[in-house]
Amino acid sequence: MAAFLTAGGVPAVALGVDRSGHTVNNPGSFTVYATQGVDRGELVSKGDPLKDRAAQLGRSWQREQKGYSDLSDMYWQKYSP
Repeated sequence: MAAFLTAGGVPAVALGVDRSGHTVNNPGSFTVYATQGVDRGELVSKGDPLKDRAAQLGRSWQREQKGYSDLSDMYWQKYSP
């Protein structure tokens, strides 16, 4: 998915979900992050178009690649190093 998003103009990375110590049904789970950040003042001017493009690509991913998610459940998350 991350490579699909990046190729479509939304640079992204996928990070594996740490499930150590837990019984898991989906051991290959991962979280996808867009690498283009936006600050609070840019949420409308830059964030909305980015999210719209990611949603469009998510629908394509699900349709063309038979992907599990269409990204309809994506949300903003504050980066805290």
